[in-house]
Amino acid sequence: MELLFTDWVGSYGLPEDVIKSVLSISGLYDLRPLRASYVQSHLDLSESDAVRLSPLLHVRPTEVPVTLAVASNDPAGFHDQLDDMVKALCRPTSEQVLHVPADHLSILDALVRPDGTLLKHVLTHMVHART
Repeated sequence: MELLFTDWVGSYGLPEDVIKSVLSISGLYDLRPLRASYVQSHLDLSESDAVRLSPLLHVRPTEVPVTLAVASNDPAGFHDQLDDMVKALCRPTSEQVLHVPADHLSILDALVRPDGTLLKHVLTHMVHART
């Protein structure tokens, strides 16, 4: 998601539409809650790092199609973070949320299986990005 909110024109001299589409899978969009969890002892996230690395806190207007995918069996926190990102993007007509029947570790199977929901979605967006 960080690439979506990069200032491509100002920072790199590239066209604003360098990113054609985004698929985020079981995303953590706000890392600040992790600082209060058991993983903090392994992550050692400072408050400033958590803010800097949280895409939810850096949303800016974009016309890029965004799809947020979450495994139906992901822990509630992933679903909450997805809901927060949908609200932050403020584009319900161009947002697409995919609830994939999987768990957090098996959701990527839907990206590599020929009949996978995520693979079909990616291929569709690749075709539309070329037109």
